[in-house]
Amino acid sequence: MLHVSKPVSQTSAQVSKKSKKSVRRKARSNYNNGNFVIRGFLERLGTARALTVWLLFKYGEHDQLVRDFSNVDPSRYGDTHIEIERLRKDYAASRFFSKTADLSTTIDKTRVAIDSAKAAESLCEKTNQYIKEIRQGSVRNPFDAEWFRAKQIIADILGEVPGSFESVGWSKGRTTSCSGTEISSVHKYTGQLDVTWSAQIPLLREMRNAHNWSAAVLDADGPCSILRSALNVVRGNVMITVPKNAKTDRVICYEPHGNIRVQLNVGSYIRHRLRKAGVDLNDQSVNQRRAQVGSYDGRYATIDLSAASDTIALELVYELLPIDWAILLDSLRSKETLWPDKEWRKNEKFSSMGNGFTFELESLIFYALARSVSSDVSVYGDDIIIPVKSFTDVINVLKGAGFIPNEGKSFSTGTNFRESCGFDGFCGVDVTPVYLRSLPKTRGDIVKLHNQIRRWVEVTPDRRWADFLKSIRMSSPHHLGPKGYGDGHYHVNFEEATPRKVDPSWETGWWYRTTTVRFRVSTLYGDRVHGRFSGKFGYAALCSATGPKRSFSAVDMTADRRLVVTKDIRAIATEWQSITFV
Repeated sequence: MLHVSKPVSQTSAQVSKKSKKSVRRKARSNYNNGNFVIRGFLERLGTARALTVWLLFKYGEHDQLVRDFSNVDPSRYGDTHIEIERLRKDYAASRFFSKTADLSTTIDKTRVAIDSAKAAESLCEKTNQYIKEIRQGSVRNPFDAEWFRAKQIIADILGEVPGSFESVGWSKGRTTSCSGTEISSVHKYTGQLDVTWSAQIPLLREMRNAHNWSAAVLDADGPCSILRSALNVVRGNVMITVPKNAKTDRVICYEPHGNIRVQLNVGSYIRHRLRKAGVDLNDQSVNQRRAQVGSYDGRYATIDLSAASDTIALELVYELLPIDWAILLDSLRSKETLWPDKEWRKNEKFSSMGNGFTFELESLIFYALARSVSSDVSVYGDDIIIPVKSFTDVINVLKGAGFIPNEGKSFSTGTNFRESCGFDGFCGVDVTPVYLRSLPKTRGDIVKLHNQIRRWVEVTPDRRWADFLKSIRMSSPHHLGPKGYGDGHYHVNFEEATPRKVDPSWETGWWYRTTTVRFRVSTLYGDRVHGRFSGKFGYAALCSATGPKRSFSAVDMTADRRLVVTKDIRAIATEWQSITFV
């Protein structure tokens, strides 16, 4: 008799076990490929410092790596081509892990960040007391003339307080009412109206004619108006820490829901006034170009400040800004902060990172203080560039106002190195390093690191680097495409990608494939397929579609990060930059 064995069906548990093993194998493969890229990059730098950095990383000596090998002294390098290239390689090796947040160190980065915040508050308290003593006449201000000129500059830039501010909508960050995955514009228009006591009237003015927003907040049957009783008065903002680099976290404070909306309006207005005065906070290239010129001929010095936004003292704002502007900004800020230890503390600083006008306010103050000394000034936040001859005087004025120059990031005489707005230059050459923000864990991480290395190689395109980059692509295959169109594909030369040309009767360019991030519409709002909204979400969607940052896409309105998916797509490149390796 012929016996036919039946195929054995796999149970769901067996399938699940196999899939888990597959995921683990894939993770191991990505980890090994990531280490291959790290080792290959440091080996090809070919310097003693690069070898030391690799060995410290390989054998888990991450504390020493971060503490002793995270920077170089540019003054120890000459200005010949060989010396410039030697600095560029040593600098690349030293800074490679400097911003890696997931190194295995014993540093309590959260504690370091909170201790820095406490030190900044203590400094602001001293500055406030110092300014009060100046007003009382018990001490003399050695920079009285510079402060007077700074006041005039600020008054000229700001002008009179307008009767109303243009609404600019929401930012992308969290608030006291919206956090986690629920920070889309739809969520924010339905969020509870948390607001500090002094910001109630400005918020009510903002919502005076926003009847759909009011309906979304109240879950009303139709458009309506908000009364003061609908506001939820809170004490202030909330402090948290977020990853910054290998040595410390970053302290930020997320604002009450209503405060951030009106803060952003005022911040946008100050940004507009600064732009009219020649300070464009939408363009970092001005500082980057001036930093490169300064590194070449020594004409300009670059200044960076430590904890800049956290050291703008309350009384300094009242001292330098016109009184009506100071009162306005004071009414919108959070005067108290809930610290991570769950204690409410009164703020000695004026505002923190997370406030909607902090960046514009600090740029305004630093520009005015620097301009009180020199007419040749460019500013982007706390990145200040002034002529070398004015360096000492500007540093003294900043110190007199309670600020702390970062000596490790401020450069004038004695070196041809300059750093500003993400650009690092030495003798006119771009030496900006590759920063490994996190250890590679996925193929996407490897692709992004490959592209960073390729950008670094562009300055001196040695043939050995071409072979190394190709080995990365072979070890972890993915799409090939042009530079300048995101990091969803490897950046390669045109002849390697061999793309197909687009039909010229339709479009000019070449086809390439890439991986992109897409957001799916959440069922929370109603119909997933058609993007329909109901109830309070319907009014919130209407606000998103007709408001300041209008969007008619249900996907853009909701953008729930819980439902992020990656998708391979075909796209068109209109230009293709290639590197000639020698």
